[in-house]
Amino acid sequence: MFVDGGPAQGARVEIYAGAHRVRIEAPGFVTLDTAIDVVKNDTSMLVFAAARDTATPPDSGVLMPRKGALVISGLPRGGRAVVDGRAISGSRADLEPGRHTIRLQAPGFVPVVSVVQVSAGATSTLVFASTRIVTGQQAVETSAVSNGVLMLRVRPFARVFVDGAFKSEDELLVLSVREGRHLLRFEKAGHVTLEAAVTVTAGDTLKKSFTIRPETP
Repeated sequence: MFVDGGPAQGARVEIYAGAHRVRIEAPGFVTLDTAIDVVKNDTSMLVFAAARDTATPPDSGVLMPRKGALVISGLPRGGRAVVDGRAISGSRADLEPGRHTIRLQAPGFVPVVSVVQVSAGATSTLVFASTRIVTGQQAVETSAVSNGVLMLRVRPFARVFVDGAFKSEDELLVLSVREGRHLLRFEKAGHVTLEAAVTVTAGDTLKKSFTIRPETP
């Protein structure tokens, strides 16, 4: 297992809160490469549910899988997953190869929207990593730390940084952030790095779309 490019020992790793990139490799299995968002003083669980890497010759007569699998991990009780606008039952769905928009929501949590690339014969795992919604008396007690929701869409998909911290490498990203001004940065190989500043208001959702340009030869 590798976390942010460095090897990690054992099945449990203690890392700083924030966004991280995790890659899990095992002989004979398709490599799992995904982004997770670790919450301070909380435990995030990543399930390794990869398909076997069976390279079957084209003339062997064996039918190759035409779909890939999506596994949802860590969704609280009462939560649900919506794939391309349609709700799915359970924590696993067989999908056509390609990019799919996944919305994960659960009572008391900020909904999370992600774009997942599914490959034929492979299993992609999506971990529910959201923040709790503060209401009622809790909101009074924690009024000094007021959050808003930042919804970002970038085309083509790129590495997204918020206030210098890497968050994800997706086309669509939804984050709960503190109210105030935040600096965004989008990076992608072969493209011009884009930076922008946004201001988030507590209790509101700010939606922003960005397009990064290819580098000119």
